[in-house]
Amino acid sequence: MIPWRVRFSGIRDYIPTVLDLSGEHDHVLISGPNGAGKSTVTFCMGGVLYSSKVDVEGLKSNNLSSDQTWRAKIDLLFKNAGKIKVDAPQYVQFRLEIEQKPGDPIKREFYIEEGDEIDKWERTTKFTSGGNLNFSEYKNQVFYKYAVDPDAFYLIWYQKEVNQFAIMHPEERFRIFSEMNGIDRIQKNWEESKELVKDTEQSLQEAESKQGLNKMHLKQKKMELDRYYNRNRRREEGFNQYYRGIKWLETYYLNQIDSLKVQIEELLANKKEKMDAKRESEIHFVEKKEELEQFRILLSELQNQEDVLGQEVQKINKQLKDTNEKIDAISEQIAEITKQVDRIGLSEDEVKVRLNEAEKKYKEIDTSIKAMVTKANNLSNQLNDLISKRAELSVKIDQDKAQERKYNELIDTYHGSNAIQTEMDKNNLEIENNKDRFRVLNEKEQKIEKELTLLKNNKVYNPRQEQSIRFFKANQIEVYPLRELVELDETAGQHDEYVFDTIKYTLFVNKKVFKAPNDLYHVSLPNLIPDKTIMQLPDKHLKVKDNLDECLYPYAIKALWWVESFFKEEKPLIVNGQLVDEKGVRGPQEEKKIILSEKVLQFQQVKLEKELTQIEEEKLQLNKDIQERNNRNSILFSRKELLKEAEAFLTKENEREWRQSQYEKVKKEIEAIENENRLIQDGLNEQRTSLARWEQSLLTYRDYLEIYQQFRKEQAKIEEVQRLKSILVGLNQNKKEKTIN
Repeated sequence: MIPWRVRFSGIRDYIPTVLDLSGEHDHVLISGPNGAGKSTVTFCMGGVLYSSKVDVEGLKSNNLSSDQTWRAKIDLLFKNAGKIKVDAPQYVQFRLEIEQKPGDPIKREFYIEEGDEIDKWERTTKFTSGGNLNFSEYKNQVFYKYAVDPDAFYLIWYQKEVNQFAIMHPEERFRIFSEMNGIDRIQKNWEESKELVKDTEQSLQEAESKQGLNKMHLKQKKMELDRYYNRNRRREEGFNQYYRGIKWLETYYLNQIDSLKVQIEELLANKKEKMDAKRESEIHFVEKKEELEQFRILLSELQNQEDVLGQEVQKINKQLKDTNEKIDAISEQIAEITKQVDRIGLSEDEVKVRLNEAEKKYKEIDTSIKAMVTKANNLSNQLNDLISKRAELSVKIDQDKAQERKYNELIDTYHGSNAIQTEMDKNNLEIENNKDRFRVLNEKEQKIEKELTLLKNNKVYNPRQEQSIRFFKANQIEVYPLRELVELDETAGQHDEYVFDTIKYTLFVNKKVFKAPNDLYHVSLPNLIPDKTIMQLPDKHLKVKDNLDECLYPYAIKALWWVESFFKEEKPLIVNGQLVDEKGVRGPQEEKKIILSEKVLQFQQVKLEKELTQIEEEKLQLNKDIQERNNRNSILFSRKELLKEAEAFLTKENEREWRQSQYEKVKKEIEAIENENRLIQDGLNEQRTSLARWEQSLLTYRDYLEIYQQFRKEQAKIEEVQRLKSILVGLNQNKKEKTIN
């Protein structure tokens, strides 16, 4: 993951800014004078990554009035490339949106945006305080999923030189002082507690807002209910008035109807009498008219009868000829049908009875077959549905069993998501402690290295001595610490040096008049005039330092004489390690430390080198432990999501048992349907065989009935012959009569 771009707006008094950090193989240097915003960039990086080192309230402008809303936005874009790649698209952006309305706490929302193109995000995840995806989950995903350490992007480098420390900005100097004295850890705990309080206050405000909204909704619903009751009351009053009006109209119109009924009955009676009289007159008129018409028709018939009789005679002759021909044809047909009737062996009534019986049986069997086929089709459809359902349940049951084995193994290994979270929290706490310890060791290592350098160069100074030496060198004035002029002898012990704690950091200045830069003893060498030459103070185990340059011997003798003056009866005196003068008493100038004994300093050098080696080993071990715990947390983070799925899966035991019971139930239903379907198919085969027999009988009896119908027709022909013969006799007789007429 490579930092690719930083954008921020609404931060302090800076204009909206975009920093292009792109480049996979380049280092990025951000430089500028004090106040240019270098630290602000690191604050933004730490803030958007939810670093515990950054308080976002420090990003607010001091010039923003209390009645204005503060809104800020920070984006930090990474490219998924380099040595460490994660399971994510090519670009991942972390975004922080800040809003603080007047009088409200700061509201923060974190976003993780992913996509293969910059600013065209395919997926956006939102993290809020108090939600399912909260700030802790955001930090875990940043650190473990995307392999980005939030604290690693918030670094302020400084030099430990006194002059640099003095000119630093007060907030930065206090921050460094806090790290040196452990105040930052206290502040961190306080900030975390403050953050929890803010989150709680924000949740409380949201709950109060929701409660107020619910009260408003309840009031609205109450008003709607009152309006509903009033509307129903008005409707009821209107209905009562409408009902009374309808009842009055009903009474009024019923009275009117009764009056009209009486009038209608009287009118109907008068109408009936008049209609009867009219009908009698019409009937008499029609009868007379019909008689007149009949007389006219008879007269016309008599006039035409003579012409018709001639035509009838011709027709009768033709009918006689046709009748004789028909009689001959019918006689031939009757002989063949009589033979077929004799072969049947049953009477026509018996044939009809058996035909009816065959038709009834055929219909019954056909209806039964259709019902059985319908039932078989329904069973087949049910069977197909049940087989599909059984297959689906079987697949799900197999999946459940496989998942259950997998999740049980996972839970047996990790003992649940809570156990993993506990272990991750423990690892995070240990990592933080190790980082704090690592910083302490770094500071201690730098301090020891500096002290070793000074020891190797035989320059054992405290910070105030260094300040004075730099001051006098800048003013081209010679200055000598006491330890460069005198030393303890070989017989001195460690406690012998403690006698000089109040004066051993004294500096001897080779000038009569000068200005002291701090509160250490500064002694003017030209103003020291010994009354005797002293090379050693045996009772104090102090002597002039060996192997001094010849030019320094006079200064060393003066210094030794000056030290001796503190152990005489005249004040100032050194008594029991305390400096006593006429104005008061003063204790040691610095913490107890050996600087006058070369033997002890050599031992101290060996001890410091050993301690430095131990620090390096401890740092290596801390780095190893931090890396192992980070790797372990990365594994645990991925397992935690699986364990949540496993726990959710195991809580659905009832669903799995229900699926198993459904599978057994469906299996039994399939067996029952298959057995029933088998019985239906056997019955269908029997019914179809019986249907075929009755169908054949039905066809046979229908043929017989057709023969009898044909025979009946032939009987009609015999009767027709007899009728024709009688007609023939009648025609001959009629012909004779007409001829006579």
